[in-house]
Amino acid sequence: PGTPGIQVFPGFRPENEVDERRHNHSLYVDAESQLTERLSAAVAARWEDYSDFGTDLNGKLSLRHQTGEQFALRGAISSGFRAPSLAQQYFNNVSTQFRQLEDGSSAAFETLTAPNDSAFVRALGVDALGEESSVNVSFGVVANPLPNLNISADVYRIKVRDRIVLSSSFATEQIRPDRRTAANDALMAERGIGLDRVRRFQFFTNAIDTVTRGLDIVGDYRHSLANGAGMEYHAALNFTSTRVDGDIDTVDGLVDGAVLFNQTEEAYIEKGSPRQSYRFSANYDDGANDVTVRANHYGSVFVIDGSQRQHFGSRWLFDVEYTRSVTADVDWTVGALNVLDTRPERNNEANTSAGGSFVYNRRVSPFGFNGGFYFTSVKMYF
Repeated sequence: PGTPGIQVFPGFRPENEVDERRHNHSLYVDAESQLTERLSAAVAARWEDYSDFGTDLNGKLSLRHQTGEQFALRGAISSGFRAPSLAQQYFNNVSTQFRQLEDGSSAAFETLTAPNDSAFVRALGVDALGEESSVNVSFGVVANPLPNLNISADVYRIKVRDRIVLSSSFATEQIRPDRRTAANDALMAERGIGLDRVRRFQFFTNAIDTVTRGLDIVGDYRHSLANGAGMEYHAALNFTSTRVDGDIDTVDGLVDGAVLFNQTEEAYIEKGSPRQSYRFSANYDDGANDVTVRANHYGSVFVIDGSQRQHFGSRWLFDVEYTRSVTADVDWTVGALNVLDTRPERNNEANTSAGGSFVYNRRVSPFGFNGGFYFTSVKMYF
C-alpha cells in the first residue's frame, strides 16, 4: 500500500534537522625555480588540520622542459586528500524511489537515506565515513607550430582510494535477523520511524577505489581577415575512462554479505558518463558584429537498471549566437542553444518506468531533455 502524505519528496521534517560543524586550518607552500635555461620545476605542499579527521600532508612536483622554440614537455605527480562533506556525513530523508523489478515492471518504494554517523548504520556493520585520498600523474606536450596556433595534449591517471559514494539501495528484509531489532530501535530513536515505515535504505560510504585514465587535447588559432575582423577557432577533445579497482566492500549486517556497491551502481561509475566528448567553436568579430558557432559532441553511455540494460548512442549539439553593437552603449544578441532541438535517446519500453512517466533516462543522459533554447537579449553599458 502507498504511504500516506506527499510522495517522492515530502520535504524536510523536524527529524531531519541536524546541527553539525567542523573547522580546519591549512598551510600551503609553493616554490618554483628555473633550474636551467630550458628546465623549470615547481614543488608544492599543503598541510591541513581538520577538527574531525586529524592532519594530512599532500604534495606536488611538476617539471617543464622547453625542448625548442615551439615545443615543450611537461609532467606532474601529486597526492590529494578530501574529507567527507558535511552533507555526505549527515544528510537524511525519506523519499519515494521507483525501481525496476526483475520481471521488468517498476514499483515505488519509500527509501531512507540514513546519515552515515547514525546508530542505525553502525548496527548494520558499516564503518564511519572516512576521507578520500588520491594520486594523480600526468604528462603532456605544448606546441606552437605556427604563429597564433597553440596546441596542448596531456595524458593523466588518477587513482582514488576509499571513494565516497551513495551505497546501493537495500531492502529492509536484507537486514540480518540478529541485527534487525538493534537497527529498528536505533531508527526509532533517531528518526522517530521504524522499519515498518520504510521499504528500502541507503547511505554514504567509502565503498570503492577507482582509477581514471584520460587524454585532453586543446587547440586555439587566431588570425585577421582582410577587412580587419578577427577570427578565433577553438577545439577541445577529451577521452576518459573510469573503472572500479579491486574488490567492493561488503556489509556483514546484511544477509548474504551484500555488496555496498552493486552492478547497477558500478555500471553508472564506469559507463554512465561519455568516454569521449568534443567541443569546437568559431568566432567572428569585426567590432560591430560578433558571430559564434559551437558544436558539442557527447559519446555513448550505458545503463543497468534491475534486469534491464540499454545502450544510449552519441549525440551532436549545435549553438549559434549573433551580437550586434546597435550603439556604443547597447548590444543586441539573438541566439540558440541546441539549435537543432536534439534530444537524448529515449528509454526502451522495458526501461520506461512509473507508467511511462520517465521517457528519458534519469541517471545517464549527458545533456538535458528539454531540447532547443532560443533567446534574445539586450545589454546596456552605463
